Amino acid sequence: GVWVTGTAEYVLAGQCARCLADIAFASEVGFEELFLYPGTEALEADVSRIDAENIDIMPLLHDQIVLELPFSPICQPGCAGLCQECGVNLNEHLDHKHEAPIDPRWEALARFDQAPVKE
Repeated sequence: GVWVTGTAEYVLAGQCARCLADIAFASEVGFEELFLYPGTEALEADVSRIDAENIDIMPLLHDQIVLELPFSPICQPGCAGLCQECGVNLNEHLDHKHEAPIDPRWEALARFDQAPVKE
């Protein structure tokens, strides 16, 4: 067989898992694999083979890159994400706040205060 080893550089693009901003990052992955000649017996069922004097490393690269991908990619280590109430990007609006929610038990009294007064 033929032992193939090397490194590949790649660029991936996607969205931040916290704030949905577009991100792109470059990385490098190493790979190595034994490709067997056609007709060579192998102890394992899933082995790479040389096809018509060509070696296809794309499946090997695909598998290595997928293993290197972060499960939840983020744009920066301290990404604040989105506001859970209104969806504003908290990285852009650091002082974003909402009024404290009214306790549902007292909500009827808040409406009573706003009712017109009859004389």
